[in-house]
Amino acid sequence: MDYVEGTLLSTFLKKPMERDQEDIVLNPSIDDSKMNKIYRQIADYLLQLSQLTFTHIGAISKDGGTWSVTKRPLTYNMNELVTVAGYSADLFPTSTFDRAGDYLKSVAHEHLAHLWTQRNLADNSEIAQARFIARNRFAQLIPQYCIDDDGPFIPFCDDLRPSNMLIDPETLQITACSISSLQTPCQPSSHTTPLVTIIIWPGGMA
Repeated sequence: MDYVEGTLLSTFLKKPMERDQEDIVLNPSIDDSKMNKIYRQIADYLLQLSQLTFTHIGAISKDGGTWSVTKRPLTYNMNELVTVAGYSADLFPTSTFDRAGDYLKSVAHEHLAHLWTQRNLADNSEIAQARFIARNRFAQLIPQYCIDDDGPFIPFCDDLRPSNMLIDPETLQITACSISSLQTPCQPSSHTTPLVTIIIWPGGMA
């Protein structure tokens, strides 16, 4: 891997803080022309990704010179469940999906298992009940909205954020962008507003 010069985009965007306890917010002194130049580059990356299609849902890898979906999905949320919530990796799917409905059913199962696994997920019974209802309603809505769900599937990176990008502060050119969690989810996820467009909290996406 080559060394690339640059400053974290999250560092460039955030307002300088006098104390560590202060909330991290977008620096109001960055003018619109600079923001437009940065976001045009990001929009171009997303547009290029949206031109690619795959036949399965899962993690993308290079096999014999060809990029294809050969492994199970591996999302940012899945990583957080294992490293933070004590969720067992054995509960995750073991193969790719060829229908969005099947993938979302797997996600619904994951959400319910998380509720039972991380016992301190809710501070009181009302929050626990609300989260239980929300997870069950999510599962019930899948058949209603997943009708023509057999692809094609567009790549999506759920960890695309300012702290995973480098920028040249002088030229405002993005010099590197990490898309290590790139995969093909179901179509609605591919069209979801990416975290990188949430500009009010750049450090929160660090």
